[in-house]
Amino acid sequence: MTERNSLLIQSREHKDGWGIATYGQESSPLVAHGVGPAHCDPDFERVSSQVSARTVVAHI
Repeated sequence: MTERNSLLIQSREHKDGWGIATYGQESSPLVAHGVGPAHCDPDFERVSSQVSARTVVAHI
């Protein structure tokens, strides 16, 4: 079930792309992004389902 205020739901209103940066044990962040709305981008689904980090920065 998707939360009511999830990034995926918010992307229906904010359609200008998305980005996720995670900070793990690496010295640099791992970054993924897309130029289209997150709710219809299969890369967003793939990346967001695999995120596991202490610090995550995400935007839509």
